[in-house]
Amino acid sequence: ATMRREWQHLIQRFLAEGILKESGAEFMTVFFITPFGSNPRTYWFIHLANSYRANAVMKEIHWKYGNHFSHSMTPALFVGYDTKRDIQVTDQRNLGFGEEHFFDGVTGKRIETELSELLPRKIYDRPTQSFRMMMRGMANGTMANESIVREALHLPILCKDIEVFDKDRRTKRRKGSSIKSTDILMPASQRTMFFTPSVSVPRKAQSDADD
Repeated sequence: ATMRREWQHLIQRFLAEGILKESGAEFMTVFFITPFGSNPRTYWFIHLANSYRANAVMKEIHWKYGNHFSHSMTPALFVGYDTKRDIQVTDQRNLGFGEEHFFDGVTGKRIETELSELLPRKIYDRPTQSFRMMMRGMANGTMANESIVREALHLPILCKDIEVFDKDRRTKRRKGSSIKSTDILMPASQRTMFFTPSVSVPRKAQSDADD
């Protein structure tokens, strides 16, 4: 990597993963701080936690105050290695490798739009999970806070791609913003979207308890 955004992407993709594993922490936020002005330095900020709630609060702080913070990977949901963004594979430097994303309205809207398409697939792959469980599972792979994810689920609810019920399955949510942490997410009984089956990867069972 020779360009700043390239090495920032590599740090977030590989080094951060190693730190998370060696630390024994379950959750992580890792972003870059670039001060305004002529200061050429960029600082790496990493937050490790065993509590999902601590991770969620840190993201809320980033979205509220993080105008100096940026993210160098896919902002919506980073789910794995992408050869299309690997310069060693493509030999092309114009594919947005290490594209920089800031905690602002533009990025928030982009994340909301992308997650509106991505999350129904996750719900179809793993039906009847709670909102809290889904957030725990994607916490280390997205810039999104819970508010953005709720808004992202609004369109799939309106389009009847997914259904959201309270934990007792008595009340059906009509808006993404009304989703509670214990609500159950499931594919709609009459699906309007066509999804090809995805390859499932064995995962360690996660507790549904809120930290």
